[in-house]
Amino acid sequence: MSSSKIRGLTIGIWGTLGYRLPKPLAIGTSPGKPNGCITALLEVKDLSIRFGGITALDRFNFSVQQGEILSIIGPNGAGKTCVFNCITRIYDPTGGSIEFQGQDLLRMRPHQIISQGVARTFQNLELFNTMTVLENLLVGQHADLRYNLLDAIFRLPKALKHESEGNARALEVLEILGLASLRDTPAGSLPYSVKKRVEMGRALVSRPLLLLLDEPAGGLTGEEVACSGSLK
Repeated sequence: MSSSKIRGLTIGIWGTLGYRLPKPLAIGTSPGKPNGCITALLEVKDLSIRFGGITALDRFNFSVQQGEILSIIGPNGAGKTCVFNCITRIYDPTGGSIEFQGQDLLRMRPHQIISQGVARTFQNLELFNTMTVLENLLVGQHADLRYNLLDAIFRLPKALKHESEGNARALEVLEILGLASLRDTPAGSLPYSVKKRVEMGRALVSRPLLLLLDEPAGGLTGEEVACSGSLK
């Protein structure tokens, strides 16, 4: 995976950006085609979800085009992470529709979303702390592993081939993110800002068409945010 391939991703960036809004608001920039000529990569219509008597999302609408960078902004509790959780099928919305490349994501189970080309990070880091940085990125490729248990137990050629390819892909992403020297370091021993990059790498290594970043700058210093923003 080259840096040019990463630049071609459609990325949803999640953050409050200092705004105080009563509801989440989608703001985006796209590569400048007439709107009528663009078929949305992701289309969210009238998305609603309720938890008992609390309405977290009320008929929320937005779309993401190929190559577009979209930000969804709003104050704490506005329902921003709920949108991600609905897209990735952690939550079942009470109303609305979510389509990705024309496919109805609401008909899919959570483990099927990554196979469609949608990857995400989490607001609260969800790394495997006792595993190394490299191993965490290998986990991110589980949807691409096409061998069975017997192949793995007996180290058959099919398993060895897929594992070798996955290892090379993970190392390439670590190189791009400046983490290659930490490949054998347990993830739990790393500073918070580095863990953020590891989690981004785990999402990128799956080669997604749509990358969802939940609070990518949350908890970082100004210098760390600038460092993350310099990634190409």
